[in-house]
Amino acid sequence: MPVGRADGTPGCPNFCSTILFAFLRYYYIMTEEERERLLDALERWEEKYCQSGETERVDEPTPSGGDYSVAYYYDKDHRPCKKKDAYFVKIVEYKADGTSINSTLAFLQQDN
Repeated sequence: MPVGRADGTPGCPNFCSTILFAFLRYYYIMTEEERERLLDALERWEEKYCQSGETERVDEPTPSGGDYSVAYYYDKDHRPCKKKDAYFVKIVEYKADGTSINSTLAFLQQDN
C-alpha cells in the first residue's frame, strides 16, 4: 500500500485507521508487552506519516501527569488539516522525554 494521499501529500488517510482497528480486534488476546510495543510503533508511524496538518503544543503540566500536550487537527475524513477546517482534535499528553501517556479525541463545534 503506497503512503500518501491522492493529491500527492504525505500521509495515510486510511492505513492508520485500518491498523488501529486490527489492534482493537486482537487487544484481548495480546499480552501487555505486545500491546505496548504495538502502541509505540503506531505512535511512531503516526508522528512520521500522519501528522501533516496543523498542530498546537502547550508546554504546561497535563491532567494525566504529562509535561506538555500537542493538539492534532483532523477534518471529517480523518485527514490532518488546519485548525480552522478541523472537525475534531486529538490531544496527546507527553512526558518530557516524548513518551505519550494519554490521548483524548474531541469533536469541535463548527460555525456554518
